[in-house]
Amino acid sequence: MSPSPVLPLSRWSHFATHCCVGVVRSPCRGSTFGEPLWTCRLLLTECGSSPRRLPQPNVVCSQEALTLKCRGVPFVEFSMAELREGALVHVVAKMYKKPRFVPIHGTYVEDTELLVSEQFGSLVLLATL
Repeated sequence: MSPSPVLPLSRWSHFATHCCVGVVRSPCRGSTFGEPLWTCRLLLTECGSSPRRLPQPNVVCSQEALTLKCRGVPFVEFSMAELREGALVHVVAKMYKKPRFVPIHGTYVEDTELLVSEQFGSLVLLATL
């Protein structure tokens, strides 16, 4: 039996490795505990055909937006210099799922974040749209 790709970080969060191509939206610079931080929304679009053979073609289309965070001087400097609104990037990152309390509903929802840091991950500019 192979080990699960999702390992518990703490009681409330989990992470897994995630690779994707997406479009940068709303880039922002800041710092956390004195460490430089760059964040954006990463728009992911998937289009294709279902692998099952059906009498009619079944097209799959979806769009998702994740939060991308880059920590550490090299990634933050690269992101600030090269990544603008509309940049197409390839990302290898740790994917975290964190609960967030919504007081108006009295429930938790799960937010998904991608984290690229000096310890793990890569960020490559593919094109500027």
